[in-house]
Amino acid sequence: MKKKEEQEKPIRQISNRGYRKIIGRFPSIKCGRSVRFESLLEMDFIYHLEQDKLVKAYCEQPCKISYYSNNRHRIYVPDFKVHRTDQPRALLIEVKPMEKVLKQVSRLKQIKKAAQAMGYDFHIVTEASIRQEPKLSILKYLHRYASIKISPECLYETISYLRQQKGTATIGMVEERLSKFGFLRQEVYKMFYDGTLQVDFATQLSSDATVVLCSSYIKD
Repeated sequence: MKKKEEQEKPIRQISNRGYRKIIGRFPSIKCGRSVRFESLLEMDFIYHLEQDKLVKAYCEQPCKISYYSNNRHRIYVPDFKVHRTDQPRALLIEVKPMEKVLKQVSRLKQIKKAAQAMGYDFHIVTEASIRQEPKLSILKYLHRYASIKISPECLYETISYLRQQKGTATIGMVEERLSKFGFLRQEVYKMFYDGTLQVDFATQLSSDATVVLCSSYIKD
């Protein structure tokens, strides 16, 4: 049986009726379904959620938060609920441009207070962290390879080679090595996506970029 957080579904249907919003569906590997978004900034944030190995589950439009603002009772639905392996409490995430955050400081403080009273952590995420480059472009590129299957033979040759290199090589070196056994470049990028191979998201994925073997594979 799946864990409770993996069964969560959105409580509110996203619509652009009456608003000029860009809405859509993201084919999530992690959720096993299409995840809805109501802005391009939310869509870009989903790429981070999909790639982050510490995120075990997430859900859009997940719950209702009751709070007071200007002496009025209001209902807030967060953009995402995120469950992470490194944090005991679920995170409620509001994805919002910094310009709007600065205009809603008081309201967001009240929402955070109400969310914490319900046992959640509350974070605001803006374009400053979501759209860092070249990281975002790399995440989008690697997502193309999310569904590719890696053979045990390819994984074995990759791990064996990088162990010989003391855990570090370049993308070009790994590609050249694997090509000798008939493996393709797409399998290398799938291992980046899975985290078997790690790269610095602050640099471009060029042939001379450094590749590091995941620490769990360094030793038998």
